[in-house]
Amino acid sequence: MRSKNLCTHKSEILDDNGIVVPLISKENFDSVSRHFKESKTADVTGAMAGKIRELLELDTPSYIVNGLKFERLEALMLWKEAECTEIRQIRK
Repeated sequence: MRSKNLCTHKSEILDDNGIVVPLISKENFDSVSRHFKESKTADVTGAMAGKIRELLELDTPSYIVNGLKFERLEALMLWKEAECTEIRQIRK
């Protein structure tokens, strides 16, 4: 299976308690989207909400991972468990 991965320079999608949101799907997008940070500069991609909406349309899972945490990125690339936010159309 292939996946699409987004690396960020900050943490993955975090909830109000600073905990990584493990999954974003079409079912929970509206409730989770309140945690998205707005871009401080012009962003033609629609900021994080726009990117996630696009990822939700794919037939493959996607992941948002902090690219500055190499061990997380490496684990994700090796299909091991990693602290990240998974984006998929429906729940597993």
